[in-house]
Amino acid sequence: MHEEGHSDVPQRIPRLKEAEKVCEQFSNEHVRRIGRFAPKTPAERRIHTLACLILDTGLRIDEVLSAERADVDLDNLLFKVSHGKGSKERVVPFSLPLRKLLFRYLKQHKPQHGDLLFFAGVGQKINQRNALRAFKGLCKRLRITGVRCSFHTLRHTFATAYLRNGGDPFRLQRVLGHTKLEMTRRYVNLQTEDLQAVHHQCSVLVKVGQ
Repeated sequence: MHEEGHSDVPQRIPRLKEAEKVCEQFSNEHVRRIGRFAPKTPAERRIHTLACLILDTGLRIDEVLSAERADVDLDNLLFKVSHGKGSKERVVPFSLPLRKLLFRYLKQHKPQHGDLLFFAGVGQKINQRNALRAFKGLCKRLRITGVRCSFHTLRHTFATAYLRNGGDPFRLQRVLGHTKLEMTRRYVNLQTEDLQAVHHQCSVLVKVGQ
């Protein structure tokens, strides 16, 4: 309106509020099936290890596909994210079960060219669509239904489990690579029973024995 001469000064228009959507996550049974899957081919081992990596660390899919073998510190259980969003580096811890998977994967999979952790052909970067197609195929084989089979769902599942198992939102923010806590909050999907458990722990009346 200002540019076309209908207003002497620029008008400030507040942004419309976006409806908040509950982020989907895999159930405990889904996670159990993914974790206990026994791959039989190199392709199955690659997508299974990739999925478990996101499920255990909450990394973004592009961060995983851009990761190099040198980013994996098996001795200290740390994963260096060298290609994070906004070109920001960070270090993310991982579990002993994932260490076993990564150790086995690194021993059996090495590119002929370059140093990518997950690669196609002789060392090329995997296309995200191809990776997602492989993951959907894994979910289909594991009979995972009723939820969106995506890498985002793996990331959401990690974030919710992190808080549910005692992690705090500030550490989670750092692990996920978010610049603002509000971004982290959008990933979390706590169920009613989780809220009830925390309320029971924090209730004043419970503390005084009422």
